Amino acid sequence: MGYQKQNKAINLSDFEISDDGRVCNCPKGNTPIRSKKNKNRHTAMFDSKKCENCPIKSNCCVKQGKKYHYLRYSDKDLRLSIRKKYEQTDIFKERYRWRAGVEATMSELDRRTGIKHLRVRGINAVRLSAILKAVGLNILRAAAAEVAENNSKYAFFLINFALLTLIIAEKVFFKNFQRSKMCC
Repeated sequence: MGYQKQNKAINLSDFEISDDGRVCNCPKGNTPIRSKKNKNRHTAMFDSKKCENCPIKSNCCVKQGKKYHYLRYSDKDLRLSIRKKYEQTDIFKERYRWRAGVEATMSELDRRTGIKHLRVRGINAVRLSAILKAVGLNILRAAAAEVAENNSKYAFFLINFALLTLIIAEKVFFKNFQRSKMCC
């Protein structure tokens, strides 16, 4: 039982595309005989003789027509293929790898604090509320790290004290905030 390589489907991102959106070469290096654009639709016409003898013909997205073999695509298909090609680069992978950590943090912030459903209105009140919730989450994480590292009971006290302090600070702030709004 040997290793059997699976054939990869050839799509628009595998073609060489110029800056103006025209196909320059197919994956095997064949250039189109003609290219045209109508509104947002592009068509590249390849020599049928070359396409018939191509070793990757069965996996290619170029379709046989009466005179030529045609590759038809829209502006949207072109944008998606350019994006797909960019996503395979090392630059994209380096930038994108940080997102997973941030998404997990934002998910935890929502689950533990309910930050998506605040009881306040106005940019200043929302900002302060979000900051206090983020500080609270950081305290919870620090206490969890303390418990994991030292298995101490001090962390439980730290969590309760910090949360109580945050709740009191938030209530005092909003009480003062509401008074200042009523006065003006």
